[in-house]
Amino acid sequence: MLRIPASLDIVPPLLAPRRAADESASKSKSRGSKNRRRKKVGSAEDFAWEEEPKSSRAGNAGKDQTGLLLIGGVALLVLIGAGVFLAMNGGIKPITRSPGQVADPAAVVSNPVTPPAAQRSEAALLSEAESMARKFLEATMVEELLPLVRHPEVAEARMRGFYPGGKIEAPGMQPLDPGAVLSIRANLVSLAVRTRDFEDKSLAFIDTPQGLKIDWESWAGWSEISWKEFMATKPTSGHVFRVILAPVDYYNFEFTDDQKWQSYRLESPDHEHSLYAYAEKGTVLNGRIHAEKDTKSVNLMLSLKFPAGAKSSNQVEIERFVAEGWVEEDAP
Repeated sequence: MLRIPASLDIVPPLLAPRRAADESASKSKSRGSKNRRRKKVGSAEDFAWEEEPKSSRAGNAGKDQTGLLLIGGVALLVLIGAGVFLAMNGGIKPITRSPGQVADPAAVVSNPVTPPAAQRSEAALLSEAESMARKFLEATMVEELLPLVRHPEVAEARMRGFYPGGKIEAPGMQPLDPGAVLSIRANLVSLAVRTRDFEDKSLAFIDTPQGLKIDWESWAGWSEISWKEFMATKPTSGHVFRVILAPVDYYNFEFTDDQKWQSYRLESPDHEHSLYAYAEKGTVLNGRIHAEKDTKSVNLMLSLKFPAGAKSSNQVEIERFVAEGWVEEDAP
């Protein structure tokens, strides 16, 4: 309990003397210093007291944040400037392509593409083909044929060798039947015509960028060498012929081995000459030539040659398959 001191009581001082307090603090500091010197090197406490004060770390963190803000601000200004520049210069426009435009104009072939005949009306093709056929069949000179045929620069020399003196016995043309139709395969158009002497023949056209052009070689049954000369000279190098081929069972002279050879009978387009021709069985060549058993004959283009030292003038070897039909579609 608290008691109010009497007048004769001695009251102790409320504060300790200053000297005593200083001495106590000095002793405490001295003990702390000694304790720190007693710590072992490398202990966890060594690193604890070497750390920066908290106030220092907080200051550094503030500086780092300020640096990041500055970098971010600079980057934002760069992006804004780039956007303004692109907007003023039209920006990066998306690539647009109009219908039918190719992706790479540099890859376009400079030569015009042959228009497919199937894209034109049959009536237009028939009208053009009939007009050209009539001019062709009524021509009497080579010069009249040149504007009508394809590759006239090549065909002219062949025509002049085929028509002595450049003169032509024009076969003429009968009017087309009311139900006349065209046979169309890609850019190849075929029209059945009838000559003045009522001979039925087929006339082949090639649809080109310049319109229809007649394939003269298939009409004339042209070959690199005449059948008569070929049979007389017996060349051992190949020559291209347009032939009417039929399978037969005939083996003679240098081709008696029916286990090795497949035999065929070849006839000239004008039906005036014939040959026996052979292809080796089991080869790709014979596979392309071989006609079905029920097929009487087929029109082909073949390269023919005689065997060395041939004893017969009508026994030849088929050297190469050229084309099916008489129109060489990839001819120059």
